[in-house]
Amino acid sequence: MSNRARFADLSSWSAQELALFYFAARLLSSEDVCVETDFGLTDEGEPWLVLCDAESGDIFGHFAKIHEEYIACVPFCRCALMDRELPGLLSRFLQRRGIAWSTVTGPMVHSVTKLAAFGFILLHCA
Repeated sequence: MSNRARFADLSSWSAQELALFYFAARLLSSEDVCVETDFGLTDEGEPWLVLCDAESGDIFGHFAKIHEEYIACVPFCRCALMDRELPGLLSRFLQRRGIAWSTVTGPMVHSVTKLAAFGFILLHCA
């Protein structure tokens, strides 16, 4: 069995799902905050993933997939979000952090500081 196959067996998240989580982590990251992820399986075999501050360990969101439904426990808003599609769940999660993510066209960044974090330079022409 290849390392990639073993990795998939251990996480039960698809490569596409993990890519969406990692992109969300990049959107949450800034000059002041480095977001890291950790993931695994519950004792019942359900996949989970957490986004947290690499320095302080503060949790931004804890995600799980249970019976084909995605769930996010979000400490900063003291609520749980649920959706049958991961992009929709991540969109709502990021909106609560002030980051817009269009579920139709993909991630959209509206904050100048977030654009700067991705290396975009904005010029104001007079």
